[in-house]
Amino acid sequence: MYPAPSTATLYGMPWVFAGNSLIWNKDLFEQAGLDPEAPPDTWDQVIQYGLKLTKPDEQQYGLMIGPKTALEFHGWNTVFWPLNAGGRYTNDDFSEIYLDEKESVYAAGVYGDLFNKYKITPPAEMGTVTGQLMSLFTAGKGGFAWEVNTALATIMDTKPSFRIGVGPKPAGPATDPIRARAGYGSVGYLAISKASTSKPEAWAALKYLAEPEPLKAWVKLLGWQSVRYDTSFAEGDPLIQAVETNIKYSTMVNEYMPDKPYRADVMNAFLSGYDAIALGQKSAQDAMIEASQQARDLIAARKRLTRDPARDG
Repeated sequence: MYPAPSTATLYGMPWVFAGNSLIWNKDLFEQAGLDPEAPPDTWDQVIQYGLKLTKPDEQQYGLMIGPKTALEFHGWNTVFWPLNAGGRYTNDDFSEIYLDEKESVYAAGVYGDLFNKYKITPPAEMGTVTGQLMSLFTAGKGGFAWEVNTALATIMDTKPSFRIGVGPKPAGPATDPIRARAGYGSVGYLAISKASTSKPEAWAALKYLAEPEPLKAWVKLLGWQSVRYDTSFAEGDPLIQAVETNIKYSTMVNEYMPDKPYRADVMNAFLSGYDAIALGQKSAQDAMIEASQQARDLIAARKRLTRDPARDG
């Protein structure tokens, strides 16, 4: 017999999985003299391709990314820049912050240059308007973007007039091949509330949703993927097949920041630094030094609140 779970314990069955992929406009690639089947594969190529694809007078931009709102989830794209460069956020017990180390500062510098030096992104102010960059991309005015896979489903729902490619994120300079392309990862769970008065019906619904045919419908509709790596739901669809191939790069937040009460605050300090970099308000080094100090102060304040005087003397 397994022990009965406490009232504070949550249980769920992994159902669908979200990842991160590169999405590009094949037609714009051809018009720019680029191979539509060969998207940018490195950060250097992101700049090279972006310069060829950007035509600001026509409101056309190479890389669709913004300081506040990208195609779908700005924050869950941006947090991976330090990791892609070989940097780190914290240590195992989340007692120190390393965002001011050279790898993370380098990543922030590349990010800022995309906006302010090379200008291959939409103007930073434009990216603060929710949905603006998605609208540009679906209108055929964006070269490429890396986004959560659900963005692909959103784009396909608009029935775009251009051909779309899907592949892995361009690799940063991290030596670990997974970290170099690491992107957003998240799992959707199926669960039944303990307080439910319809547990048999809920269980029947859960079993139905986990069966192959209904699961395929969800994958097609929402862009999520099956949590089973050994099963493909592409059914000949090259876009879904490419998305499934990229799932291996999906990285959960617990893999780079332990689950602590102040994790969201630390992430917000980091994202605020990146916003300031994109908007040209701070240098990469100054922004990361400031974000790191803010994060350290947050951790120290939390420790003071939870300190036990009897234990700590």
